[in-house]
Amino acid sequence: MKPVEQYKIKDDTGFHYKSLICSLAGSVGFKSQFSDLDYRIKELTQSFFNQWRFIIETYQRLYFLFSSLNKCSDNSGSISRLSEFDMYASKHELDFKDFSYLLIVSLKTYLDLFACIIDIIINQKIRPEHSLPDFKSFGRKSKRIPIEISNAFKDYMDENKYPWISQVIEIRNMIIHRGYHLKLKIGFKKTDSLIIQAYKGTDFYTNQVLINIGDIFNSFLLQMPKIEEKISNLLIEKVELLNKTLDYEMSYSFGDLINNYVYKELKPGS
Repeated sequence: MKPVEQYKIKDDTGFHYKSLICSLAGSVGFKSQFSDLDYRIKELTQSFFNQWRFIIETYQRLYFLFSSLNKCSDNSGSISRLSEFDMYASKHELDFKDFSYLLIVSLKTYLDLFACIIDIIINQKIRPEHSLPDFKSFGRKSKRIPIEISNAFKDYMDENKYPWISQVIEIRNMIIHRGYHLKLKIGFKKTDSLIIQAYKGTDFYTNQVLINIGDIFNSFLLQMPKIEEKISNLLIEKVELLNKTLDYEMSYSFGDLINNYVYKELKPGS
């Protein structure tokens, strides 16, 4: 499990995210400024940035809990059979569960918003919330989605290439729709991996699924930028309204003293 400082998303002022997919959506909205479509695009992109922040902050909290746990001695006391490690794990078990839940739900929501932004770029249409697309099934039924993008989304559901995506979607559905719970899965000794167990009812031993929090977060930060770049390049090429240009740039920053959505019109040739 790595600290967020090892990823290139943070400097002395805070965390920063320049999103190409949001910039493309902003370019679509910019062509009809102050319209309902423009406002809806800003709502979706701000929600997308917000979920990114929730993912980062929730992981930070889990990393703090996990680091604090590993600082505890795992030697049993002479009077009590429980070590400092055991007592800390027991005391903060609810925190591990709750923040893991938030991380999984935020990741799934981020993926679905990614699909929603692609949809509005392609169709330039405001959909009612009950008919918004989701990441898993994106492009399967709509003939307006370019085949290259539909095929890319099929590829992203390949569990061998992108195991974290399938796992995030499955775990989220298990805990939201199928009665599963989460709990800390840990032994009596220090470990390099934060493992969370999804289980059903009160049965900890059958139908259990193990979640490596560090692996999921690491894969998200390493693979998602490549996914966003690939889909964005396809959109620039395929969406006629964009005219193969980027008119707008969207970015987001947050930290102790900042929480900033930046919308920037790009000059031709910039």
